[in-house]
Amino acid sequence: MRFLLALLLVAGPQAAASAQTSPPAVAAPVDPARLAVARRLAATLMPPGSFRTMMGTAMDQVAQQSLNSIFDVPVKGFMSAAGLPEDAVAKLPPTTIREVMRVLDPAFEERNRRMFPVLTGGIVEFMGGEEPNFREGYAEAMARRFDPGQLLAIEAFFKTSAGAAFAASFLTLQTDPAFLARTQAMVPRLMQAMPAIMAKVTAATAGLPKPREYKDLTEAERDDLRRLLGQPSAPAHESPQK
Repeated sequence: MRFLLALLLVAGPQAAASAQTSPPAVAAPVDPARLAVARRLAATLMPPGSFRTMMGTAMDQVAQQSLNSIFDVPVKGFMSAAGLPEDAVAKLPPTTIREVMRVLDPAFEERNRRMFPVLTGGIVEFMGGEEPNFREGYAEAMARRFDPGQLLAIEAFFKTSAGAAFAASFLTLQTDPAFLARTQAMVPRLMQAMPAIMAKVTAATAGLPKPREYKDLTEAERDDLRRLLGQPSAPAHESPQK
């Protein structure tokens, strides 16, 4: 449950866009003149302290309410995603995760109430320290995506009253109640959609052999695994466990 809470905290409004399945390719050098303009734009879009403000709002509103929404999801939704046959799922009562947690951990709500501000505070503090890195990332991205004329035109727009208002709201738009309400409302729908998504995952991997356990490995494979994990090789007389 603590892993779920931490996952929800870091998966705020910005998290989905950063997911990658492989390490990013090494980018080509950026033209210094373009980068100089882009850095000014990035400083306007992301002034010092803006990450703390944005992440603090996201933590307080999105993560807490999203977590509450998940606690109120029926357990059978997870059982279906875990592969329980649909006819068996249909026979399950509408018990929620919250009801189960109250049995497993009678203090879980108070535990989460105490954990949440500590986790959110730590994450907001961490993200605040990372703000300069993200600001530089914005600058490099803009320097590559826009030519010098476009960069200067954007800078000129930011100097207008409309442009200044837009730049000041750029990050915090995702913490607006209109946006947050839709983010929070999405969570139960996502949980309902998970069984169908997991069924597609199962179908996509159906032709693959099942993952092996340690007992299924040959001695050579066990030695390879030990080497990869920095463990000493087993004595020659050791036999595979049954």
